[in-house]
Amino acid sequence: MTLATACPKPVKRSDSEARVEKIVKAWARTNRWRQQAIARAKGKPRTKVKERNEDRIARKAKAYRTVIASAGWKKLRRQVFERDGGLCQCPDCIALRKAHPEAIESTLVPVWFDTAGRPHGFDVHHTTYVRFGREELSDLLLMKRSHHQKYEALNGTRRRFLKGK
Repeated sequence: MTLATACPKPVKRSDSEARVEKIVKAWARTNRWRQQAIARAKGKPRTKVKERNEDRIARKAKAYRTVIASAGWKKLRRQVFERDGGLCQCPDCIALRKAHPEAIESTLVPVWFDTAGRPHGFDVHHTTYVRFGREELSDLLLMKRSHHQKYEALNGTRRRFLKGK
């Protein structure tokens, strides 16, 4: 057997096969670079951008707590309570009242007043944070505390506000 018959001639590849092979090689290079970058970054401190974002979130959270503790916010809470007549304004309670008008008692918000006459036991939900710190009554809804917690867990309005999204 001669050498010419033992080694078959290579088959000419089509252009599409050559393109596919080129893309696969490029992807392998990129993936290898990604894996090396991840391996180098393990155990290193966070980047400055991440630290700046955490500082910004902390500043916003502090501003949020300050506004919520203010006398103006307490007055606004009372106005929201009086406007809504002590009825929870979460979507589930509104739907329940529409479907069963006699079930209005179950959507009443449990409230108690402290010695200074301030109401407790309910939450005021921000529908938007666009005017945060100078809210209008239309930006706020009265909700039972448990309903507000569920609503925030699903929609995350406050979380998105603090993260700036």
